[in-house]
Amino acid sequence: MVTIIEHETPIDPRRVYATGISNGGIMVYTLACKTRIFAAIGPDSATEMADCPSPAPISVIHIHGTADTHIPYNGGPGHNRDATIDGPAVPTLNAAWLRTDHCATPTVTTAGVVTTSEATCADHRGVELITIAGAGHQWPGAKPNVLVQKLLNSDPPSTALNATQVIWRFFSTHPQP
Repeated sequence: MVTIIEHETPIDPRRVYATGISNGGIMVYTLACKTRIFAAIGPDSATEMADCPSPAPISVIHIHGTADTHIPYNGGPGHNRDATIDGPAVPTLNAAWLRTDHCATPTVTTAGVVTTSEATCADHRGVELITIAGAGHQWPGAKPNVLVQKLLNSDPPSTALNATQVIWRFFSTHPQP
């Protein structure tokens, strides 16, 4: 897809990013594990499902609620009407990317229900984990829409932060070296 878009529209190859929620976030992790074209990824309410034995270093921002029952924050099988997703605990996944990116010890801050773990890494990369206490399977800051929530089997969006703005801020400061 990136190649097709690149043929139609000029892009900066150092600024190719991917984000997604739930299955889209799982896809984002798969892209990070199997390609080398992305500067950063931003999964939300997601996990890594496929083996990822030797990923290329990449900046990662992950947003996840502690009350997500579809893709549990602490790992294990989720409860979803469409599929059972059984992945690692989010902190374990985050630790793997900290090692991959050769990061310094993260700085952890808490503001209200939001805990942010930020690490600076080799080659100006970054790994950030944003945890929202009590938030479910949702895109924080989205406009509530009961129909969409039913169709996507998601929870009401958290108002603790705006995921779109937070992920874009991260992406804009993390091009490929």
